[in-house]
Amino acid sequence: MSDSCILSLEDQWKTKTVTANALFNETKYNSAIKEYNKAYKAEALNIHSTDCLRVNVPYVQILIISCNNIVYTFEAMGELDLAEKMLKRSVYYLLSIVNCKNSQADIIQSELKRATLAYSEFINKKGIKNLRKEKIFEHLKEEFLNNSFKV
Repeated sequence: MSDSCILSLEDQWKTKTVTANALFNETKYNSAIKEYNKAYKAEALNIHSTDCLRVNVPYVQILIISCNNIVYTFEAMGELDLAEKMLKRSVYYLLSIVNCKNSQADIIQSELKRATLAYSEFINKKGIKNLRKEKIFEHLKEEFLNNSFKV
């Protein structure tokens, strides 16, 4: 992907996120979630990670920020199942790229730690059945044992 396309996607993400943040702050959650979902489309940057690195676009952070914004909005709307799904999506996404050969390894591992902690805190705070929590943490344990993560 060209540099201008990458930078344009990043700019679109920023614009959509700013708009959604304003709507969220006005407690217009339905409108905010629509804008956050539009911003989430910047996930396409992840397909072009090498190009993003070349032009210094933080593609991992963009996706995680988008996920977190959606989680907070779903939480505010009382849509806890949807919030949980997005938290899990963040963890699984990071697990899928943690071993990619790029200069973002430390950032990815740091984001994975934070995403895992956020998921755990969400589950504990919401009193969600431990079975779901155990599944994701079993998966994380396998990944940690099978890979050389810096813990």
